[in-house]
Amino acid sequence: MTESHASIVEAANDLFYRRGFVGVSVEDLLAASGLSRGTFYKHFRSKHAVVLTVLAHRAALFEQAIARGLADAQGHGAIVDALFAALSDWHETHGARGCLFQTAASEYGRGHPDVLRLARDHKIRVRGLVETALARAGLRDARFAAEPLMLLMEGAVALGQFADQRRQIEAARRVARSVV
Repeated sequence: MTESHASIVEAANDLFYRRGFVGVSVEDLLAASGLSRGTFYKHFRSKHAVVLTVLAHRAALFEQAIARGLADAQGHGAIVDALFAALSDWHETHGARGCLFQTAASEYGRGHPDVLRLARDHKIRVRGLVETALARAGLRDARFAAEPLMLLMEGAVALGQFADQRRQIEAARRVARSVV
């Protein structure tokens, strides 16, 4: 990724996260990145191409953060603690304005199946990371146990927009400990 390409992706990630997708124009992206229209179109054919790139980039970063958090966790309780600690760390670093993938799905709806597919696939991969960690710890039905953990994570992120994010994640972690 060139420096100008990275500048656009970083600026777009920030703008999309703060203002949503629909509320951001190419002009906003140009102003935030400090790049010319020509440079923008050298890297991206459209704002939609930027949306897909930002979502793919953010998915990779989030999945890496969750994988790192779960890597050394041993036992069911430790996995739950590590999962929610990684989620808390993510929001501490990246902000607590909800889930960019939920926002994308909500704003684009069924009109952009590529956006929905990218968001859905990301959630499936995160659930897979959780399932793998639970299976490694010896949980018989890791898939069944991963589903409520995903619901608790998503709920904590969604409610964290309206209340103390850290408190919401901690509440979800406590409930998750009783589920697994």
